[in-house]
Amino acid sequence: MEKFYLIDNLCRVEEIENCALKGDLVCSCGNEFFSVFYNGKLTKGILASDLVRNKGTLFVEGRCTVCDENIKIFDSSTMGNPKKRAKSVQSDIIGQNLIQYGLRPFNVRVLLNYMPDKMKSDDFEEIFIEVKEMNGAKWKRIVEENK
Repeated sequence: MEKFYLIDNLCRVEEIENCALKGDLVCSCGNEFFSVFYNGKLTKGILASDLVRNKGTLFVEGRCTVCDENIKIFDSSTMGNPKKRAKSVQSDIIGQNLIQYGLRPFNVRVLLNYMPDKMKSDDFEEIFIEVKEMNGAKWKRIVEENK
């Protein structure tokens, strides 16, 4: 089993009973603030997360505010439970024409739920992505991929 694609870009990692993982995104340059970009659908509903799949796909990446490195956070065509992955979509296509989420830099937190035998792999059951504005006090959940 391959290791989780994002593990080298997470700090303050917490593992919970071999079935959940939480960590904050960090760039290889050490910076923890990112512009967030996506290819999906932006919602304004109070019961849904801000970013959801559009035509079955969702792609989210962070761009470092210091060195401009792009870090793929979620790609519905290659990550998560294989039965729930976007069908017949190429990752390189949905990673194009990205839209910026918000105007300010964010801290980004990733939370993952696993079946115990799949821990720390790309084969997770659920992913939640949260952001917090620079100097902000509250985390806001922008992605809930658990269908």
